[in-house]
Amino acid sequence: MALNGKYDENIYFNLLDYDQSGYITQFGHVLPSANYIVTKRNLTRHLFDYVIRGKGYIMYGDKKYTVSAGDLVYMRKGVRVDYGADPNDPYEKLWFGADGPLVDSLASCYAGRGLIILHERDDLHFMKLKSLLTSGGWEEGQIMHLLLDLFLDLSGRAARTHSVGVEPDLAVKLKSYIDLRVAEKLSLDEAAESLHLSKRHVIRLFKERYDITPGAYHQKLRMTAACHYLTETTLSVGEIASRLGFSDQSFFSSAFKKQLGVYPLAFRKSGGSV
Repeated sequence: MALNGKYDENIYFNLLDYDQSGYITQFGHVLPSANYIVTKRNLTRHLFDYVIRGKGYIMYGDKKYTVSAGDLVYMRKGVRVDYGADPNDPYEKLWFGADGPLVDSLASCYAGRGLIILHERDDLHFMKLKSLLTSGGWEEGQIMHLLLDLFLDLSGRAARTHSVGVEPDLAVKLKSYIDLRVAEKLSLDEAAESLHLSKRHVIRLFKERYDITPGAYHQKLRMTAACHYLTETTLSVGEIASRLGFSDQSFFSSAFKKQLGVYPLAFRKSGGSV
């Protein structure tokens, strides 16, 4: 990685070596500078930007993407990108990095692309993170809760906008449909109708593409979110069940045990070790 040119930046938070399942590595504030350029960067963590004002760009693959005020940018861990400010109207942005096995899992579930750009937002998640991290009074559960909310929002908005990449095939469209309904009971009949296909056809397409049925994938998403809530928040089992769209706590507990082999409270007491 190379940092070229002079620029101003405040680093609010710096935690590059932290042995936890999921955490924010750094949180910073880039101040306008026409010389701000980062080149040949292979990302070692998941990176999020929120552009407050001005313009910038991202080079990903063989394409150049322009970002401006109100844009939320997600760059996945492991991708290679170049990015910088527009020299004529350099951006001001907030940014943070996130890492850990739990963050990798959230990214796999909710942000499958290497780069996602969502336009024209007023991103409260960044402001909440900045407030928590600079206050010094935060706890890990609060941070991970906000990060999960951001990934869920990222997944939903990306599915609606298709802001980066080619037009998705039918299996990808179905995956996006399911990702938007992680907190709902999934109706494959409605999913098939939305794609103008038969229920049998969408199940076959999805299974061929992802080697898992749509129903099993949806349940996996819900259980991934449930594991996070159980280990990283103090929400009750009933509150988690309600948040994830289960009809009652008993049904949620049974579904959780079927998927992970233990009941939710036992999973919480074990610290997520099963």
